[in-house]
Amino acid sequence: MNSTVSTDLSKGILVKNLNLKSKFLNTDTVLMYKDVPALKNLPIEVVQGKFYSERVSSTLYNSPLYMAAVNADFTLKNNILKIVNLSSELYNGKMEGSVSYNLKDDNFSSNIASRGVSAAPIFDIVAIKKDSISGMMDFDANISGNLLSRQSLNGNVKVIVHNGHM
Repeated sequence: MNSTVSTDLSKGILVKNLNLKSKFLNTDTVLMYKDVPALKNLPIEVVQGKFYSERVSSTLYNSPLYMAAVNADFTLKNNILKIVNLSSELYNGKMEGSVSYNLKDDNFSSNIASRGVSAAPIFDIVAIKKDSISGMMDFDANISGNLLSRQSLNGNVKVIVHNGHM
């Protein structure tokens, strides 16, 4: 990790640039700390951030999400984490896009495109009804909602399944 931090803490912590590199990141562990009282009383702003991790693990709606070779640029201001230029390997395929996430209320918006990914693990995350899905797929998704409620999802998704069935 490399960073440049302002020494004036009167209005919060100002990080001018932050470069994070990791072999493994579990986002569930990181998000546990977003409600720590000290962080609520001392706001953090990241003006320019870069992130790389060999592997990232998350739990979305009680389903695992695994990504590899994750690259992104990010900012953090007023408890809004904006991730842009996001790219990764995802379930045998590639993913790119952007995400905006509100650390206070868990609301998010995303614009994601994936190509050549395995269909089953993706549908396990987003589908309420568990159907048998197989094959490879491409998808473009513009989705918003709340990370705490799958029923809150709203948006447009275009899905093409190759060599499989739904």
